[in-house]
Amino acid sequence: RASTSVRADSNVRRLPDGVTATAPDGSQARSDVISTYSVGASLDVPISRQRLLLSYDLTQSKYATFSNLDFNGEDGRAILHWEAGRLATGQAGVTRARTQANLADTLGRAPNLRTSTRKFIDAGYPFHANWQLNGGISSTESANSDALNRVSDSTTDSVNLELRYVGGAANFLGVRAAYSEASFPNPTVIGGVPIDNGYKQQSYALVAGYTTGGASSLQLSIGQSERRPNESFRGTSTGFTGSLTFNWNPTGATSLNLAATREFSPAENVTTSGSVSDALQLGVGWKPTATLTVQGNMGYQRRDYTLALLAGLPVPRRDETRTMGLSVSYAAHARLTLSISAQHEQRESTLPGSDYTADIVSATAQLNF
Repeated sequence: RASTSVRADSNVRRLPDGVTATAPDGSQARSDVISTYSVGASLDVPISRQRLLLSYDLTQSKYATFSNLDFNGEDGRAILHWEAGRLATGQAGVTRARTQANLADTLGRAPNLRTSTRKFIDAGYPFHANWQLNGGISSTESANSDALNRVSDSTTDSVNLELRYVGGAANFLGVRAAYSEASFPNPTVIGGVPIDNGYKQQSYALVAGYTTGGASSLQLSIGQSERRPNESFRGTSTGFTGSLTFNWNPTGATSLNLAATREFSPAENVTTSGSVSDALQLGVGWKPTATLTVQGNMGYQRRDYTLALLAGLPVPRRDETRTMGLSVSYAAHARLTLSISAQHEQRESTLPGSDYTADIVSATAQLNF
């Protein structure tokens, strides 16, 4: 496959209103036009009762004004869908992605490539006609190219176990327990004192899924999480966490998707020790013809941070981000898809200098061989 796109961004560095940045040519600017080129391939290999899925994409992004933001990205994965005996199934694999970190959250809004590598294995075992045991372990490493942002480099090791009662039509009810440990090799240094950003977290939740024929489906997770930072002065965070996903297809040409989450998020950079994130996403789709697809989306996210300016003296910070977008996709040929999209982003923050608004318009062509 190959694709190319051009994107116009009114505020590429996610700066507050009225603020400009110095481009490599010495000019002052806020907006930019980004050209992206991508090539990739996928391979599906049956091995007896197993299946090996391989995929790899290379991406090159060029900025017309802020050429110092140019980058080469990648997205690769190798996943084995395995079976053992008559009942046990699962996946094992590794994924790796490298892309430009969100400039709204990187320190100094500096160019920063973030590489994320995840290794995992999970399994499901229906030990009874109506009972199923699921579990998995994973390790995720995140590394930043910019020296100032390497304080966010991390390794997170996680394990989870879930017991489900499965009824008809794949409906289920169950309980889940999860535990994770996060370590940060580059500590935050405040007043010459290194501060450990690491933490341990445990979660317990009730999970459920309900499907009504082929028209709608609902998945729910609701429970309690506790995060214990390695530095005791930051205090233990305990609270309600969960998620809800609802998909509805009233007709063959229309769809509605709703997703709501509340979760603890890891440290973003040197100034934050973590956040509680509440997010709501609404998407609608319309397919008037076999070749034309129209999609709209609205999103809201609120993040309540702990901002560590001085050891032992955390200062609260709240960000509220709203997004709204519309996209149109046209299957011009069995192997060629053309699409255009527009999106508006706005963030309001109690931290001075963190507010921004941005409008993005893009056009993409993708060719599949």
